[in-house]
Formats: sequence, C-alpha cells, structure tokens
Amino acid sequence: MMNFEVADMRRTVFKLAWPIIIHQLLMIIMLLVDTLMLGHYSTTSLAATGIAMPIIFFLRMVLLAIPIAATVMVSRAVGEKDIDKARLSAVAALIIGVVFGVIVSIFGQIFAADTIRFFTEKPELSSEATIYLKLVISVFIFNYLFMIATSICRGAGDTKTPMFIVLGGNFINIIINYLLIYGTFGFPEWGIKGAAVSTMICSFLQCLVVVIFLFTKYSFIPLKLKSFLMVKAEQFRTLFRISLPAMIEPLIVQIGMILFLKMVVRLGETSIAAHNVVFRIEAIAFMPGVALSIATATIVGQSLGARKLDSAMAGCRESNRLALLIMSMVGFIFVLIPSLLLGLFTPDINVIKIGAACLVIAGLEQPFIGYAIVHRGALQGAGDTVSPIFVSAIGVWFIRLPLVYWLTVMNGYTMFQNYALFPNDPLFYVWLTTPIDWFVRAALFRVIYQRGRWKKIKI
Repeated sequence: MMNFEVADMRRTVFKLAWPIIIHQLLMIIMLLVDTLMLGHYSTTSLAATGIAMPIIFFLRMVLLAIPIAATVMVSRAVGEKDIDKARLSAVAALIIGVVFGVIVSIFGQIFAADTIRFFTEKPELSSEATIYLKLVISVFIFNYLFMIATSICRGAGDTKTPMFIVLGGNFINIIINYLLIYGTFGFPEWGIKGAAVSTMICSFLQCLVVVIFLFTKYSFIPLKLKSFLMVKAEQFRTLFRISLPAMIEPLIVQIGMILFLKMVVRLGETSIAAHNVVFRIEAIAFMPGVALSIATATIVGQSLGARKLDSAMAGCRESNRLALLIMSMVGFIFVLIPSLLLGLFTPDINVIKIGAACLVIAGLEQPFIGYAIVHRGALQGAGDTVSPIFVSAIGVWFIRLPLVYWLTVMNGYTMFQNYALFPNDPLFYVWLTTPIDWFVRAALFRVIYQRGRWKKIKI
C-alpha cells in the first residue's frame, strides 16, 4: 500500500476512533466519579461497589454479544450499500435487547442478595452491596438498549452521536451524585444508594435520547416504526448465529473473573477497596484499545462487505499501531505516579500503599492488552466470533485462575516474601498474573489473525 493510502487509512481509523475514545473516557469517568465520591464518603461503600460492579459488568459483557452482532450486521450491510438490510438488522437487535433487558432486570431483583452473599457475609458490606446492585440492575433494560443503539450507530459509521449523549449523561451523574451521596443543598444523604439512583436516572435518559435519535432523519440509517413489522426470522437467525459464540466468550471470561473476585474478597476489605480503585483506574487505559477495537470491527465489516480485503487489513494494522502507542503512554503514567493516582480516589493510606504496587503492574501490561483487543475486534468485525472463545478461555482458565489460586488460596505468594523486590501483600501477586494472561492472549490472537480464516467468512 502506498504512503498516501496508509495515511488515508490512518485518518479513517482516527476519525472513527476518537469519538469512541471520548465516549469510553466519559463512560469511565462516570464510574470513576462514583468511585471517587464514595471513596471519600466511606471505605465500606467503596468496597461494596467493588463487589457489586463486577456483577453488573459480568452481565453487560456476556450480553455484549448482541451489540457486537448488531455492529457486524449493520456494517456489512452499509458496506454492501443495502440500507434496508441495515435497518432491519438494527430493529432485530433492539427487539432482542428489550427481551433480554427485561429478563435481567426481573431476575436481578430476585437473586441480588444471594449473589452478594456468595462473595461476602459481612453484614454492613453485604447490605450496601445489595442495595447498590438491586437499584442499578432494576434499570438494566435501559442500559442494555443504550449499548445496542450505540453499536448500531457505530456499525453505520456514526461514532460521534453516542459520544455527545454520554457527555450529557456525565454532567447529570456528577450533579446527582454530589446531591444524593453527601446530602447537599437539602437533599437526603443516601451514600451508596445515592450513587445507584444517579446511575439509574442517567441510564434511562441516555437510552431515551439515543433511541429517539435513531428514528430521526439525522441518523445514518433512520429507523421507521413499520420496520418492526417487516423484520423477518432471517434477521434473528443471523443475529443469533453471530452473537451466540460472541456470548460464550465473555461468559467464559466473566465466570472466571467472578471466581477471581471471590479470591480477592478473601484478602479483606482493604484489599477489596484497593482492587476496586486500581480496576477503575486501569479502565482508563483500556479506553483507547476498546475504541480502536470497535473502529477496527467497523472498518473490517464495511471493507469486507464492499469486498476490499486490503482496506480491512490496513485498518487493523493502523489501529494496532495507534493502540500500542497510546496504551503504552498511559501505562507509563501508571508506572510513574501510582500513589498520586490512587490518592485521588481515597485518603486511606493502606489502600493507597497496596494499590500503588498493583497499578504499576497494570501499567506494564497495557501494550499486550492493546495488541490483543484490536486483533479481537478485527476478527469479530469479520464475523469470527468463535476464535476469541478459545483465546479467552486459555488466558483466564488455564493461566490466570490457576496462578491466582496457587498464590492466594494455597499461599504460594509466601515463597517470594524473602526477596526485597516483592511486597508482602497477596493482592500484589494476584495482579502479577494479569500481564502473563494478556501476553498469552496477544500471541494467540496474532497467530489466528495471520492464518486468515476470517477473510473468507460469509454473513
């Protein structure tokens, strides 16, 4: 590919990715605001969200398969210049979203308390985590429809609209959090309940705005009410054919991460709080990688739909270069000033001390994460949602979990205590397993991508 073509593809990747990066940043800021405000309110509340949020994240990641399938189907149809096909694919995804969202919202209320008790039976911690989980999961349907609607926009090439909607949601979240967590300006002091109510309001408003937008003339593929009557079984079959493998991958990963959290909870409230803060901060570094992964999926899907294989490969290559550059820079900041970053979220000296060492590890693994998730996005954009299942299963179940079990449950970390370079806290060793996991995943994704089976997949 000639230099001007490389530059053109780089501009295309950047044009798609930068609004997604801002979008992801705003989503992370929303979580960080909750973490920051609750961290200065109560260590117990901070630890409670550290238990409840991974459960919600588990549900979102498992059901992310439908948004992924929506992006793949819409981007392929747009590449084929078949707007009616794109519209019907979008409608099918929204219908499935309503069904799944209602189911999760209902069953979440029923099993919330039992789920929290799986992790901890400490009365105060369990009570606060249950309150937060019940409230947030009650509006999961709105959160889920927002995820699907934004995926439809991105599949069509519109990455800016979701960004502006989340920007508005952030302002609302900050204001309501401030009012209801601390009880300012005459509002009730609800603590963790206030943070949950703020999340509920923002989820509803963001969903309402983006769904309305999809029906306007400003949408890249304007939806019509009659489209809901025209959708056929074919759209649902294709949606499930793509999404079911994509659902298995995060299911395997997130069950592993739930067990991972279970082992962290054994380490005590301070370790839970430190883990929670480091996890939230690391989410910032994930942001550009996830954004470039989504941009890559869109480019690959549209390029293959238009039968331009060279453009698909060039898009992956340029996304990968940007991901490595940006995520390495963010990782360097984590390594350089970990205690300062931790101090922004909690005044607890013990939490900062434990978390700082873990954040250094998080910084070192960023290039591997970027490399892995961009290649995963390329495969998913092509319709290969099967390969990521095996890669993720190997990374989590054969690398991370066995190492964490040995280090924590079997106290394997004690063998390192005689070395001055290694701290005594077991949470450090839990985090030490993560770069090993991501290195293996990056290597496997590279092998699968190079073999090229994804180039021949039909949607």
